[in-house]
This record gives sequence, C-alpha cells and structure tokens, in this order.
Amino acid sequence: MQQAVHADNATAERSLGLRVALSAGEATKEDGDYFGEPVVEAARLCARAEGGQILVSDLVRASAGRRSPHVFSSLGELELKGLPEPIETLVVGWEPLTEEDTTSSGAIPLPARLAHRPGVGVLGREEALASLSATAKRVASGQGSEVVLVAGEPGQGKTTLVSEIARRAHEDGTTVLLGRCDEEVGAPYRPFHEALTHYVAHAEESLLRTHVAAHGGELARLVPALQQRLGDLPALQSTDPDTERYLLYAAAVGLLELASVQSPVLLMVDDLHWVDKPSLQLLRHVVANTTAARLVILRCV
Repeated sequence: MQQAVHADNATAERSLGLRVALSAGEATKEDGDYFGEPVVEAARLCARAEGGQILVSDLVRASAGRRSPHVFSSLGELELKGLPEPIETLVVGWEPLTEEDTTSSGAIPLPARLAHRPGVGVLGREEALASLSATAKRVASGQGSEVVLVAGEPGQGKTTLVSEIARRAHEDGTTVLLGRCDEEVGAPYRPFHEALTHYVAHAEESLLRTHVAAHGGELARLVPALQQRLGDLPALQSTDPDTERYLLYAAAVGLLELASVQSPVLLMVDDLHWVDKPSLQLLRHVVANTTAARLVILRCV
C-alpha cells in the first residue's frame, strides 16, 4: 500500500501521505463491520502514525516470527485513548520501489520521508541552499567531516530546507540517513536507532560483516536489525555500564566511518530540541570521533 501510494505520488499534482496501523486479537463481526479491542487499538495507532508510516503492536511483531524479512523499529510504549494500558509500538520499515531509486547513484535508498519534494519547493532560501550544498560537496571531496546546525522558530521551514539538501546530496551519490527526536517518545538513542537501522537494512552484507569483525555484536544493542541481517553475532561483552556504553559508541562511530568510505554520508537529526540525554551523549561522541570521515551532520532545531 505504501509503495503504491509512493509510486503514484511521483506523477500526482499533490502528493498524499498514507497512514497504516496493524493490531491483532479477537474481534467480533456485526452488520458487516468489526468491533473489539484490536479494532480500537489499530484505529488509535493509525491516528498516531505520520504520513508514510506503518505502526504495529508488539503482538503483530511477535506473530511475524523471527525470520520475518521486515525491519521493525521500536517507538516504545504509547498511551492510546480508550485503552487501559500503554501499547508497545513498532514502526515497520519499507522502501519505495521506483525507477529513481533503482537508478540512483547512491547504494542506500533515501529514507521514505525524504523521497518526495513538496509541490511548491523551497522558496526564498537560495543562499542557505547554496551554503549547505557547498558544505556537502566539501565533505564529499574528502576535506573532513562538518556539523551544521539549522535553527529557527517553528514553522519557518527548517525541515523543508534540510530535506531538500538531503535529496540533492543523495542525487550526487551521498548516503542519506535520517533520525528524528520526539517529544512524546523518549526512547533512548531513538534518532541513531532510526538512522542506523535504515543503513543496516540496505548495506552490503560484506560491509556489515567487516564491522562485526572489528566491533563484535555491540551495535545490536542499538540496532537489532543487524542480527536480522546476519544471523548469529558474537556474544555481547558483559562489563560495567560505562564500558558497555563506550563499546556501543565505538560501534556506532565505526559503522558511520565504514559507510563514509563507500560514499559520503549525510546524517540528518531532526527536532534536536527534543533530544534525549543518551542520544545527545552519542551525538557528541560521533562529532568528536569522526573528524576524518566524509560525514555531514545536519542538526535541525
């Protein structure tokens, strides 16, 4: 459904954003309609979804089985109207199937949320666009990593601006990763979980195995999809919390560095003003330890 809407949007005058939600359980049928808690749960999850998103309950995830080809990202527990207890909620990963993606110079497809330009484009931001484009090209040429902070009042079009830069960079062969902070979902490391899960889902298996050879299975603490791609991983090192956190940070940096060897990387962190403390600590570590990588970090506040 999402892929069909995405493909139709490519030629439509006005693009649509489809919200999908799935629940599981016993329902009753009456007068051609269905009733019961799973129906309410699905409706409430759909109301919380954003355009282009697929939300599922943890029961749906469990029903899919361990060998499911889908990649699931946790949103944590959500309070849903009319339900007595919070629901553990996950996002189902999906990718557009368009000619543009199959012929793009970037091996990793654009995150689905960035795939379509708005109908009116970006107006009155030529100077900012030129500056950000120049930054991306400098980094792509191997002049070291850079961090760019895009700030402003709500509604000024910050996300629209950086999304356009991300699309242009992807067209030039840059790997684009997107992670968002959320006011209501304070799951630790959420922006990095989202961004790196997208990469792990599409990266070459040989690259992922090279990473595991250097860092073991530590990244699986942050990106469970790594185990879905590769199967059994080396056992996680059990030690004190500070050391475990350092190993996790090193694994995240290691993946971004490996990715930047294949192509420049643009990591977009949206809504940074809602960032959780663990994500902020990891972001600082990434900034401090990827100075030689072909990496642009766009932070939108």
